[in-house]
Amino acid sequence: MITRLLDQITKMKPGGFPDITVGAMAGGVPPQVALYPGDLTATRGDLSSEVRPRAIQLEIPTVKGAKSYPLDRTPLAGTVQCRAIYDAGKPEERRASLVEGDDYSLDAKAPAIALTTQGTSKLDTASLLRVDYSFGGIYGTQEFTQAFFADVLAATPADAERWSSLLLAMVLMSAGKLVETFNAASIAVSAGDFGTRSELSRIAFAGSSTNLAGGTAMVHLTFQAAGRLELTMEPRDPVSVIDKVASVEMLGTAAPVALGASVGE
Repeated sequence: MITRLLDQITKMKPGGFPDITVGAMAGGVPPQVALYPGDLTATRGDLSSEVRPRAIQLEIPTVKGAKSYPLDRTPLAGTVQCRAIYDAGKPEERRASLVEGDDYSLDAKAPAIALTTQGTSKLDTASLLRVDYSFGGIYGTQEFTQAFFADVLAATPADAERWSSLLLAMVLMSAGKLVETFNAASIAVSAGDFGTRSELSRIAFAGSSTNLAGGTAMVHLTFQAAGRLELTMEPRDPVSVIDKVASVEMLGTAAPVALGASVGE
């Protein structure tokens, strides 16, 4: 989960500091530093099997004469709102709502917004088609801690201590910035209906050990990173009925709410 974090640390290397690599050391010639991840331990999790609605907004560049525009997911019936955006991003930007039935219909199987002749005409001079809708998915989080290690190899114990102390200062004094950069660059990874995204909350130092064998000195530093995984299952195929939704904050209640929402039939 934290390989990107280790890559970030390598980019912090100041002038005069030994080379830092991620993975195995490049031979046994000192001085050098190797970073590598350790075991991941799952802590608290919020994993539900309940299907919940999730809102999304798409801004799709218009194509003159286009008869339909594809959607990422199949909308829940009654949640679609379409607007034509004219002169997008300019001071004179204007918006016009499209009316379902008159201007478009929902093709739930594609899924896509299918335009009527009137709707096509309205979008011919527009910059964007803005589509707001909700779709059904299952969402959860899994908190974790993961160790990562730094092996600092030097010619003498004094050098190993000096480089390891500097590395410790680099990581701990930059921990907030490392976490912020990691989270800002965090990318959702998906395959089919499933997706995940990781973020960190803190970095801590857990201890060290020293090995003086082989005519060199190595200090082994142990760190702990804490964070969480955001887990999703968002079916691309139509969801026929959502029976219950547990703890939907947007509805203002923690009790299961019967939606009875079906996708365009």
